[in-house]
Amino acid sequence: MWAYFFTPVVEEKPLLAIMPTSGGGGNVFTWFYKEVADAVSKSTTVVALYRTYLEWVPFSGGRGIDTTGQIIVAAVSGAAVTAVICIRWLQMHKGDYRHLKDKLGHLAVFISGCDSGLGYSLAVHCHDKLKMTVFAGCFKLDGDGAFRLGQRGSTRMHIIPLDVTKVESVEKAKEEVSKLIHSKNLELTALVNNAGVMVFGEFDWLTEKLIRNQVEVNLLGTMRLTRAFIPLLRQYHGRIITISSHCALATLPGLSVYGATKTALRAWSDGLRLELIKFNMPVITIIPGSFSTQSNILAMQGFHAKEMEQSMSQEYKDLYGEYFQRYNGYLSALFKDRGPIVLTDKVLYRKFNHALLSTCPSVNYIVSPLRYTIYHALFKISPVKVRDWLVHRFVSMPEWKQQRVREDSRPEIVLAQPDEKMFDN
Repeated sequence: MWAYFFTPVVEEKPLLAIMPTSGGGGNVFTWFYKEVADAVSKSTTVVALYRTYLEWVPFSGGRGIDTTGQIIVAAVSGAAVTAVICIRWLQMHKGDYRHLKDKLGHLAVFISGCDSGLGYSLAVHCHDKLKMTVFAGCFKLDGDGAFRLGQRGSTRMHIIPLDVTKVESVEKAKEEVSKLIHSKNLELTALVNNAGVMVFGEFDWLTEKLIRNQVEVNLLGTMRLTRAFIPLLRQYHGRIITISSHCALATLPGLSVYGATKTALRAWSDGLRLELIKFNMPVITIIPGSFSTQSNILAMQGFHAKEMEQSMSQEYKDLYGEYFQRYNGYLSALFKDRGPIVLTDKVLYRKFNHALLSTCPSVNYIVSPLRYTIYHALFKISPVKVRDWLVHRFVSMPEWKQQRVREDSRPEIVLAQPDEKMFDN
């Protein structure tokens, strides 16, 4: 039926007469059309049945109308749809990882940033649900995340001290993992790059330290850790899974530096994937969203805001004072330390399992609520001004209202003061 509505009405001519040709007879398209016509002509019974059916049904327009064109297009369209369905089925079958059920106990995974949030949740999931050996990279060995992971008392959970900003720490972590892999006769199936920090604040407010720390941890730290582990992963055709962010799809105001690091990670992963394909080492990106309220990634925001306020010149304090206070007051609900919490998103774990174990993983996995999906779709198709308006609506931060006040009447900026030992890596 689709063929009838989308196929133009043509005069009654032989099929090849209405096909585009190049005049030379050697055109690929001419050959293709000729082959299709020959194949169809050899299946006269099938064509006759299709023609009888199309002439009988109401949308054919009744007998007396040559529907050869519709028949051919319908047949080709049906074959194309069938081919797509078959290919998709084969991909899903090939991507199935049920065959690894009895082998999971011999597989190991290294996850960075397991102190809290997504890293902690993935470490628990791989250990408790998948029964894999987990090397959990933790920034603080005396933190709650490392303590709770170690409490499992399992020979499959190993806490590895890790500071991705220091080469010595990364190399020491690699050596420790390498020893355990060989002594326990395990296979390192994946490196999960999860360590990251986020600072909310307009770029005009950020200090050199806050900018550098985000670049060092999110971007350079991920690269540093990956480069160290590639030789070990190569032995087992292991894969590299990098946790990115929705800011890599559309950078939000207040997260310009954070978004820049996550966008750079995505571009780096694309290039790395092409370089490692010769070793059969998949490089995968997972883009999670809407988990900031369930992690400690903003636990230091109050401390960061105080650092930004103290570094401001008097001119900036007069310009931004009231707006800066409202801005950080709006974010104050995110300042508190929630401790290590196991996320409960089933879609997240289902997609992570596929990225981690499938023999035919996707390049990108996006995990987001419907609201995120709708907004990002609109971001892509909207004009710049409309897109900017949508982004501001999406973030819903306090609006800018310039208000100059005297120094003696300027309200004191009161910000939450978290424990400085807290640091979501």
